[in-house]
Amino acid sequence: MIEKLVLKNFQAHKKTELEFCNGLNAITGESDQGKSSIIRALYWVFFNKPSGNEFIRNTAQSSFVHVQSDEENWITRLKGKNHNEYKINGEEFNATRNDVPTEVNEVINITSTNIQLQDDPYFLLSMNSPDVARHLNQVVGLENIDNSLQYVNKHTKRQQTAINHIQSDIEKKKAELNKFSTLPDIEQNHEKYKKLTEDYDEYINKIKQIKELSEKISEQKDKIADEDTINKLSTHLEAYLQNNEHYTQIKKTIEKISSTIENLEELQEFIEKIDPIHKQIKNNIQKAEKYQDEMINAVSNIQETEKIIKNIKEIEKEIKTAGENLTFAEENFETIKTELQICPFCESILKEQ
Repeated sequence: MIEKLVLKNFQAHKKTELEFCNGLNAITGESDQGKSSIIRALYWVFFNKPSGNEFIRNTAQSSFVHVQSDEENWITRLKGKNHNEYKINGEEFNATRNDVPTEVNEVINITSTNIQLQDDPYFLLSMNSPDVARHLNQVVGLENIDNSLQYVNKHTKRQQTAINHIQSDIEKKKAELNKFSTLPDIEQNHEKYKKLTEDYDEYINKIKQIKELSEKISEQKDKIADEDTINKLSTHLEAYLQNNEHYTQIKKTIEKISSTIENLEELQEFIEKIDPIHKQIKNNIQKAEKYQDEMINAVSNIQETEKIIKNIKEIEKEIKTAGENLTFAEENFETIKTELQICPFCESILKEQ
């Protein structure tokens, strides 16, 4: 039994809560107040129809219908732009097209026979005989028996078809296996061939060992028979013993040369290291020589200047001496004029001052 129904943003219902009592419940009200919307909401929850968004209230983003069948079971149907789902006691189930999740059907246990919409024709009275029989069978439960029999027959046919295919495959495999009826003989021949191959390889290895041994014996015979070779080796050995001292001296000389080469290489590395310093010193010497030339020129100029200054000082002395002589002459001239009262230049008589 449905104990409580909650509608939110479903057609005319912004938020409506209805609680039902046991037995018959009647909902009354004026037209266009949402009575039929309540039946449509239940139909939408039970059968997931209609599938569009026309029932969502204007300006709302989504709507939901909440049905409580008893204190423990809640079923919620939600639909919006970004979600389309059922919830049973908080557990979510996706709603696709007009399908209702099996878990929801098991909880509500309601068929289309239990719902009579406003525009539906009269129940049973407007139906033909087959439809009446079908609905009566559905009411008393005979439809479940028919559905079970159809389900069993359908699966029986499927299993029989699968058995036929499997039997056909078995026959094909048997025919293919007949092609390998001679396989035991082939396996025996293969084992024989494998044994012969191993024996052949063993014989080849023995022949190879015998051949190598024969070649070594021949080599030893050649060495024993070749006395000239032994004599030559003796001669070379004596010559080597005689020249051993000379060889030792040569070895020492080579070691000295090697040591000298190593010292020269180290010296070369040292020269390469000090070469930049040598170049820098050479550049500094050139700069110093240039500076020395400049200093010599400067000293020469100073000496010339000193000579000029010395000459100037001598000329100044001469001028001073001449000035003193001139002063002395003027004084004498005045004295003479005073004493003679006659001008020495024009010989005229001077008047007394």
